[in-house]
Amino acid sequence: MGLLQVILFLMLFAVIIFSRTGTLREAPTTRVVRTSGRMLARFRLPRRLMVLTVAVAAVLPAFLNGSQVLTLTSTVTFVLIFASLSLLIGLSRQLSLCHAVFVVFGATTLSHLQSAGVPYLAALVLSGLVLIPVGAALAIPAIRLSSLYLGLATFGFGILAQNLLFPTGLAFGSSGVITIARPGFLNGDKAFFYFVLGAVVLGIVVIELVRVTRLGRVLTALADSPTAVGSLGISPLAARVITFCLSAFFAGIAGALLGSLVRSVNPTSFHFFNSLVWVTVLVVAGAQTYGGVVLASLLLVTLPAVFTSSTVTEWQPVAFGAAAILFAQADNGLIGSLRRLSFASLAERNRWRVGSARNVERLARVRDGRPAPAAAGVQR
Repeated sequence: MGLLQVILFLMLFAVIIFSRTGTLREAPTTRVVRTSGRMLARFRLPRRLMVLTVAVAAVLPAFLNGSQVLTLTSTVTFVLIFASLSLLIGLSRQLSLCHAVFVVFGATTLSHLQSAGVPYLAALVLSGLVLIPVGAALAIPAIRLSSLYLGLATFGFGILAQNLLFPTGLAFGSSGVITIARPGFLNGDKAFFYFVLGAVVLGIVVIELVRVTRLGRVLTALADSPTAVGSLGISPLAARVITFCLSAFFAGIAGALLGSLVRSVNPTSFHFFNSLVWVTVLVVAGAQTYGGVVLASLLLVTLPAVFTSSTVTEWQPVAFGAAAILFAQADNGLIGSLRRLSFASLAERNRWRVGSARNVERLARVRDGRPAPAAAGVQR
């Protein structure tokens, strides 16, 4: 991209950021909020699902070969990437189209810190910490802009970062490639997988705790009605800044883990366009819950690695586009649609019981403490 295009994106970014508050607004819409068991379930820790997925992931390497273990490691790492993105899209419904930038800088920062002699574990944590100020800076337009214009601002930032920052010493430098060395105890693919699994589990626990605590409820309320939240005296500033910082931190950690997996990263490994793909896959799978995060990782990484036939490869974009059209507007994507379908079918099967004379009689006997009638042909 030439200098003229870069200047144009700089101008676009400046106009969006420094425009007067309230100028760039989407058309107002009415969103009906219903309090239901499924909605309240979003504020509970998915303990069973988390335990189940971790247990399955921990057992799988015993049945996989070398390349399949690498695919599994990449899938687990993308769970953390999608979980960090779900903090913005699923929880607070803020559109971010520069997530790949956080992932890239997580990997490049780890490489630079290793070159400076920093131990691997310390460098891994620092790779996420150095991105917290970047996340805080991106929270500034999030406070002033609606979702559409925030997406444009973050998209412009991603393009600028790829064309202005990636060639510098902050990222890939003149060589255009960075290398990452694993410590001795992580040289084996299975050993590295279990290390990644432990790191991802820690990150998921923190993200899910954010979702079920007061911060998660405030972000959900801000997404539903910022005016109502402001009338209660709650400022959106701190909540949104913390959310962007956490999202950038965990995306940086995930990027460092992915870089450690492949050990060599170049600018084409994580193109800024990947951010658009990640957002689409997450929204289709379900951005509001842990199940959607896991499903998004399976759809993006595992499915193309398992089904490699030419027919599947040819029709994969068509299926992806159809799924995006069908589930993009659904509440919590594919996961939400499946849950609503299961609840609806269960209610349909049991509808005959509601209000039936036999059911009313049984409830009355339980309330009055009377014994249930004996079944026909059964002597007491």
